[in-house]
Amino acid sequence: MIGALRTAAALIAAGERSPEAIVRQMRERLRATGLTPIDYAALVDPLEMNPVREVGGNMLAVIAAHSGKTRLIDNLLIGADGAELSPMDVFDS
Repeated sequence: MIGALRTAAALIAAGERSPEAIVRQMRERLRATGLTPIDYAALVDPLEMNPVREVGGNMLAVIAAHSGKTRLIDNLLIGADGAELSPMDVFDS
C-alpha cells in the first residue's frame, strides 16, 4: 500500500497536476500488487477530507483495499511539491 501512496507523491514531485491521473496510477499500483478489491483511492484535503480538484497545497493520499479477507487502510500526507510530510508539519499549532 505504501508503494501506491508513494507513487502519488512521486507523480506530484514530477509535476503531475491532475488528481484523476494520480489516483488512476495509485489504483494501478494497488491492482499490480494484488490488493483488490479497492474500496477507495483518493487525494483529499487533510482538514476537510474532501477530494481535491487540483494539486496544490497539502494533500492526503488515502487508500482502502483488500488483501484476501482483510481490509487495509493507509494514508500519506503530501506537500504541493510532492514531499512526504509529517502531521506535525500541517497540524502543529
